[in-house]
This record gives sequence, C-alpha cells and structure tokens, in this order.
Amino acid sequence: MQQFRITWRVALATFLMLAFAGNASAFSWNPVNWFRGESEEAKKEKNRIVATPEEQAAARKIYEEAQAFEAQGRPKKAASLYMQVAKEYARTGSAPRSLFNRAMLYTKSNRFKKAFNTLQTIVVWYPEYEGFDKVVAEQFNIATRIMEGEREYLWGTIPLLRYYPRAIQYFHIVSRNAPYSEYSPLSLMNIAIIANKTGRNAVAIDALDQMINFYPDHELAPDAYFLLAEVFSKIIKGPNYDQGATREAISYYEDFLILFPDSDKAPLAQEGLNRVRETYAKSKFVIGEYYFRHLKNETAALVLYNETITVAPNSESAKKAQERIDHIKARSVGPVIGS
Repeated sequence: MQQFRITWRVALATFLMLAFAGNASAFSWNPVNWFRGESEEAKKEKNRIVATPEEQAAARKIYEEAQAFEAQGRPKKAASLYMQVAKEYARTGSAPRSLFNRAMLYTKSNRFKKAFNTLQTIVVWYPEYEGFDKVVAEQFNIATRIMEGEREYLWGTIPLLRYYPRAIQYFHIVSRNAPYSEYSPLSLMNIAIIANKTGRNAVAIDALDQMINFYPDHELAPDAYFLLAEVFSKIIKGPNYDQGATREAISYYEDFLILFPDSDKAPLAQEGLNRVRETYAKSKFVIGEYYFRHLKNETAALVLYNETITVAPNSESAKKAQERIDHIKARSVGPVIGS
C-alpha cells in the first residue's frame, strides 16, 4: 500500500509539471477559483465585438436588406433578416442594431413582452452599444404604455387583458439597467404609483424608500415623501391595532412639511398629519383606559394620558385624556362625584 501511495503522488506531480511546461503562459492555478466556472472577465471578453471585416460586411448587407423590406411595409421579412444578423453575426456591430429594429417592429404591433425582452438582450450582451440610451428609453416607453392601460397583443392580433404587474416588473428592470439615468427615479416613482393604485403597499413603500434615499435631490422627491406618508396612512387599521404604520406616516408627513414647506401639497400634508396624529393619540388613550379601568394602575394611566395630549394636543382624545388626568388628581386630594 505504501508503494502505491508513492507511485500515485509521483504520477500526479509529473503530470502537473508536464502540463505547466507545455503551456506555461496559459496555466495558472488559483485555489479560490479551482471549482468555479469561467471568470466574469473571460465572459466579457467573449462578448466583445471581434468579428472579421468580412463578417462585418456580410452582416451589414443583410441588415440593409432588412431595412429595405421594412421600408416596403414587409415587417415579417424584415424581422426575419434582423434575427438572422443577430444569430449568425452576433459579434458584429450590426447585431445590436438589428435587435433594436426587431424590437421596434414588435412594439408597433403591441407585442410588448417580445419587444422588451429583445431590448433586454441588447442590455445584457451589448452594454457598450452606442444606442444604449435609446434602448433604455424604449424599455421605459413600453412600461409606460402598459402602465397607462394599453393592451398586449398575442401574435400582434389578439388583445389580452391589462396586466399592470408587468409594468412594475419592467420599471424595476429599467431602474437597474440605468441607475444613473433620468429613467431610474422616474421608474421608481411609476412603480409606486401603480402599486399604490393596485393595493400593493409593500411594493410602493419599497420603491419610494429607494427613491428618497438614492435620489433625494430629484424634482420628484417631494412627491415621493408625500406619497410614502399617504401609503402608510392608508394601511393604518385603527387605534386598537399596532401603530407601526401610524408612526411611519407621522414621520414622513413631518419630514415633508420640514423639507418642502412651500409645496402646493403642504396643506394636504398638514391635514394628513393631523389625522394620523389623532389616531396615534387615540391609541395612547385606549391603552391608558385599560390601565386605569382594568388594571387599576393610575400611575401608568397618567403617563399614557399625558402622552395622548403630547401627540395631538388639540384632538378629541386629548380632551378626554385631560378629563381623566383631572379626575385622578382630584381623587388623590378628596372625594370625587361621578367617574
């Protein structure tokens, strides 16, 4: 057995030395990457346009033929040739242009899903494409059309039901594709608007939170703060439930009024703030009543009654809390008539 071990190790060492000696420039071993696949840099290198001049010329010829068919009103033939360029000459400059034109043909017939996915192919495989901004703009336009109620057409002829979640999905992708462009904050705001209208509160809150954190100086930032407060206020169940949403709504209404006091939405924000403060004050009063009436703990009840007044001093709950405070103090110095 000992002899076998020595032989095996020697054989392995000999193999490695021969491999290294035969291809020293290509051989490199990194224990971190030993079990990994192809590196990201290697993948990027493969995706770069490295076509020969002959391939570039052949692709350009087919591309121009496709353009001619499109101009003649023969979109199916044009789309077929555009796809031929993208498949057979993927490393040429004509490939991303062909994909873009094919996507535009899909868009014209309201085949939004195919159009968007074709454009996304350009984003993934051709990030250095000179028309990248146009690609993102068209993706944004597709998402906007769906948001505004346009229908997807199956095979370009059969209208499907409106599907607003797809617009949310597409706006998310646009925001990730171009985080430093104008389309990212607009996409996040549109996500929030759609989600708010369709009852997807968590989605709306997430999008608005990204909006105010990543783009605090954007012109839509005031609208984001206001809508965030509105969404939280909408999910408040009442004074007898957990007040997490109420506290969030108060915080964002207050932030809005501090940061944007001259906004035309300031009066609405103040009304909203008063409303949610009343709810929060009432929740304090309800708990205070429980301590006072059921647990007979007047000390804790007084703390909660005072918090009620602090939260919303002009509210109905504050008036009741003051009455309870006066009642407890009066009892501590003498008999009290009534309760």
